[in-house]
Amino acid sequence: MWRTATAGLVQMKHGRFPNAPSYNVQRAVDAIEEVLQPFVDEQQSETARRRSLEDLMEQGARLGFLLMAQPATFEFSWDNPFGEPGSLVVFPALHQVVNEDGARLHPAKGLTMPEVARGLLG
Repeated sequence: MWRTATAGLVQMKHGRFPNAPSYNVQRAVDAIEEVLQPFVDEQQSETARRRSLEDLMEQGARLGFLLMAQPATFEFSWDNPFGEPGSLVVFPALHQVVNEDGARLHPAKGLTMPEVARGLLG
């Protein structure tokens, strides 16, 4: 209840879902660049790569706010269903774990499958 009420108040103040503060996006991009360094395509410019990461982070923040505004509860799962060497979950699965009435779902309701990049190393 508090999440939907908070989201409603924020939307009333801003007239829309708020954007993530740019300093938070920049900090997140700085942190993830180190992790993703082994997968960098050297043919893409650093500026273009950073802009793409910034866009992804901003979209993720908007998605997070949208999910927070829902009466149900959701979780992301980074589990790799393949478990193969050289594969990496690049976008997590989304599961609904609590329904709109506050009842925990056993098992969780899978809404999306993870996106897995395969054959990255070797």
